[in-house]
Amino acid sequence: MKEDNFFSTSGFMEVSYHEHSRFVGSLVSLPGKRFISSSEDGRMIIYGYAGKVLKNVQDYADPVNYMCLTEDKKYLVSASDDCTVKVWDTDSWQIVRALTGHTNYVSKVAAFKSELIISISKDETVRVWDVTSGECRHILEGHQAWVYCLAVSPKSKKAITASLNGTMIVWNLETGGKIVTLVDGGPDVMFL
Repeated sequence: MKEDNFFSTSGFMEVSYHEHSRFVGSLVSLPGKRFISSSEDGRMIIYGYAGKVLKNVQDYADPVNYMCLTEDKKYLVSASDDCTVKVWDTDSWQIVRALTGHTNYVSKVAAFKSELIISISKDETVRVWDVTSGECRHILEGHQAWVYCLAVSPKSKKAITASLNGTMIVWNLETGGKIVTLVDGGPDVMFL
């Protein structure tokens, strides 16, 4: 008997998904036993945990590198090679905002609660966006290479970013100021 939820009493169900033509770069769990995937093929697809494709959200012309949900789950935020950050309404799956300003690939995005979006890019910048207005509050500069890793504190308005030259910087998201450079250069940092 096939269960219709992702987790069975014996662990993960064995379900095959073959919708993307290139590697999957991001997965986000959604309310209602669903998840969404993004891929190098430019597609964002919503699945039910039983394996059924529920919706093809959009075909981008460029890879979709990363996604995250805001804390209230009202918005999904996506980062793409098209240099944009897009904010999606999770009820209608329509774009409510396209945040522009990065001049190269947007590697990752994160949300601080439901008020800020943080994006990192190959353009060597970190940007802090207002979720409601879409305004870019701060452009954080200090990296000398592709900013590839991002972690946001869930309790304080602080983030740490890392670039491919090994530099890690802690930022104050409220003021846009650099708190400290933890590592200055060295081996590549790929994950935080």
